[in-house]
Amino acid sequence: MKSMAPTRETVIIPDVHQNHRFVDKVLERHDLGSLHRLIFLGDFFDSKEPFFAHREALEATLQRILKLVCELGDRMLILLGNHDVLYYFNREEGALDAVARNALHSYYGLPNRESLAVAASMELAPMWERVQLAHLEQGYLLTHAGVTSEFWSKRRSFEQNVAHLNHSMTGLLDAQGQLAPVFRAGFSRGGDALRGGPLWLDWNQEFTEEIGIPQIVGHTVGSGFRQQGRSYCLDARQQGYGVLQAGQLSWVAV
Repeated sequence: MKSMAPTRETVIIPDVHQNHRFVDKVLERHDLGSLHRLIFLGDFFDSKEPFFAHREALEATLQRILKLVCELGDRMLILLGNHDVLYYFNREEGALDAVARNALHSYYGLPNRESLAVAASMELAPMWERVQLAHLEQGYLLTHAGVTSEFWSKRRSFEQNVAHLNHSMTGLLDAQGQLAPVFRAGFSRGGDALRGGPLWLDWNQEFTEEIGIPQIVGHTVGSGFRQQGRSYCLDARQQGYGVLQAGQLSWVAV
């Protein structure tokens, strides 16, 4: 009898925050050629540690991401994080009209001028073209922060819901000219929504498994790998990452 080929791994890297060394530690453990997929859960910008809070660290991080895009092509996926939003929508000078720009900046604040200059000085189009809001992988829903029933319809299939979420990225404003709900935060994060959307949902106070599919998220920083039911939060201050193989998620410390 022929032996079955081993299921290839999907590596899932949580919030980077300009820590390019974290990315290197993860990737040195894997053969990129054999990976099924490499997924980043977002938040490349805005360092959480003084050691990486400078333009050189951001440049090094973005250069690594661009190199990975070149090497992996369609096997590379980036999920938009709340710390990436300002830079994603300011990626092209003049792309936002005054109403959209004011709505975005009034909610998220102004982008860091040095970080914006770094992003503008680099050819980031190949990276931005890989950005999505949601992705299905081996029976899990992956987003930056998580999804609740406000953004998920039981009348749609899982695939249709994911397509709907990804399409919502194209509409920064709602019909009233306000920032669309998918970009807003909940009360627990200082926002104005009952619960946050897939960029802001708080794992500790807002996350539930009500939509009927297990999820893998980052966003809510904690001391380690955390689980609720069949769902997982991987944001552990860059102390580890996830490997998904044959529908099973493993935590790997670095």
